[in-house]
Amino acid sequence: MISVYKLKPKFQQLLTPVLLFLHKNKITANQITIGSILLSMVIGVLFWNAGISKWLFLSLPIGLLLRMALNALDGMMARKFDQTSKLGEVLNEVGDIISDVIIFFPLLKFQPESLYLIVIFIVLSVINEFAGLMGKIVGKERVTMVLWEKVTVLSSLGCMAY
Repeated sequence: MISVYKLKPKFQQLLTPVLLFLHKNKITANQITIGSILLSMVIGVLFWNAGISKWLFLSLPIGLLLRMALNALDGMMARKFDQTSKLGEVLNEVGDIISDVIIFFPLLKFQPESLYLIVIFIVLSVINEFAGLMGKIVGKERVTMVLWEKVTVLSSLGCMAY
């Protein structure tokens, strides 16, 4: 079966020059994670204001692609340059939850008649992140499907809305 996970190694390979550039300029994995959270805030604001101009709907697929790159880069940076830490893990996971809520929240503005479905979607997204964390708690690897699938779904929605 074709999966976006088969794209992940190639995507990371494409990001390697960016990773080396960031490391050379003394950017840490945690700084990349914080940058991803800030980017999510920008995406959320642009998406919220997309009623002003339909061009702002493009902030969703473009921003999510950038967020996906930053999310990959922070993990690559931490592993390759020995920057892993408990703080980094918590920051990464909590950052994903905060980012998801910020990005999904504007859906309430554009589909108020779907309030319950959107709230369920947001809650399930948060539960999905915590389910990934549960693997770490019980000593297994984290489930990595979370961001890749969300990016695919939300990018498609952003392009359709445009």
